[in-house]
Amino acid sequence: MGSFIARQYIARYGSDLTAVTLCGTTGEWPNLAENIAYLKDLVEKGQPYDADPTLGAKFMGWMFARCKEGVKLGNEWICDDPYVQIDHAKDPFDAFTKTTSNRSWLYFNQMMEDITGIEWAKKVPVELPIYNIAGDQDPVGQYGTGVYQTSNWLSDTGHDVTTVLYTGYRHEIHNYDDIKFDVEGGIIQFFDSYL
Repeated sequence: MGSFIARQYIARYGSDLTAVTLCGTTGEWPNLAENIAYLKDLVEKGQPYDADPTLGAKFMGWMFARCKEGVKLGNEWICDDPYVQIDHAKDPFDAFTKTTSNRSWLYFNQMMEDITGIEWAKKVPVELPIYNIAGDQDPVGQYGTGVYQTSNWLSDTGHDVTTVLYTGYRHEIHNYDDIKFDVEGGIIQFFDSYL
């Protein structure tokens, strides 16, 4: 969720930065208002630390629709390489394959609300150049639609935003050996042009 945290960060502290790369971000998160209302209700009922294992599917299940290998580990959306999927699943800090508390889900959904739309983009310093990259088969980026939606919010508010989609790749474009150096080289070239 780095790109989401980065988007919240640049809205608050972007004037301290020279440029920023957003990788694998999205636009409007599905069912956001409904999710927040549901989670607020659970927290207000005194269940902030309860962890329902079905909530991951409720809030993020839509991300598996195009994963042709099916859902086995719960993180297939990140990359179609099974070794990367297994590595993530074994990581004790990988929350996507672990049960998350109601309060954590609430905070996540509230963050998504904070970084959505023109009002968010207006908070980002207009002089901050933005490099927005993703795979066009990234479920998080809604197969490019959400990536362009974010870029359009920024463009519509006068920002210098460059958008690059890598054809045929999912969320973690840096985990594909055949494009890894292109991804890294593009980021370096982008930042070099502003240093």
